[in-house]
Amino acid sequence: MEKQMFGRVELITPERAKELINSVVVNRSLKPGNLGKIKRAIISGDFIPTHQGIAIDEDGHMFDGSHRCTAVVETGIAVQMFVVYNAPNVSSIDAGAGRSERDQLYMAGLIDKNSTMYKHLGMALLNTILRRNFSNSDVSTMSSFEKLKFYQDKKELIEKTISCLYSHLFCNSCITYAMACALQSGVSEETIKEWHKILVTGDFYNTDKSTMLAGRSIIRFRDVAEQLKRANLNSYSFEDAITLIKKTMTSIYYFDKKISVTKLYGSFVYPDIKV
Repeated sequence: MEKQMFGRVELITPERAKELINSVVVNRSLKPGNLGKIKRAIISGDFIPTHQGIAIDEDGHMFDGSHRCTAVVETGIAVQMFVVYNAPNVSSIDAGAGRSERDQLYMAGLIDKNSTMYKHLGMALLNTILRRNFSNSDVSTMSSFEKLKFYQDKKELIEKTISCLYSHLFCNSCITYAMACALQSGVSEETIKEWHKILVTGDFYNTDKSTMLAGRSIIRFRDVAEQLKRANLNSYSFEDAITLIKKTMTSIYYFDKKISVTKLYGSFVYPDIKV
């Protein structure tokens, strides 16, 4: 008589996780990226039980859930998981169509499906912020849930930064990131908006002489940015990106102080600011 399949939420301790791992007949290779995501969620307390959990066949062998159980063992933290018993061991497990990052972020509520412009600017700024806080390998394995949580912490600053853009004609993630740093350091939105408008239009003439002179510094920065763009049509190197961030910060700093400079030195003028 065929055993009836049933499921329930259980507390999976490191000891129970080891038992389940040892019951596996055919081990699937563990993917470090997937394992890392689950471990980070467990450690941060963000791991929650869903319909995707552990599957055990009629003979008591686990055939789905190795990543989750390994994460419990390696972190030493017990978590609640949904466990299905007497499940049919079929090859279609986890074989569904993959979701792109865009799909995942939309489903997680990070981007507005109908706002492609905000998606391009907001996601680019978010990814730059993430790469300034984590390594590239960590960012590449982050789940949409982890990105959403990070975005929620930075949502106000990201939206405020994007609102400062005069237009989208002269903008990239490095420049936008430096603008966010300046805003976080206390530079006013009005100053940032005026800085970006001069960057876009090239018009720095103003009845205020100090503003007019400081506007020349932005034009010098614009020349540097365009040179980097021409040299790297497809993408900036890491070194070029850091240089552009530094020079953007310098340009905003001197414009805010109403100082005209003859050369923009590449230095972090907001050394304590890291969005």
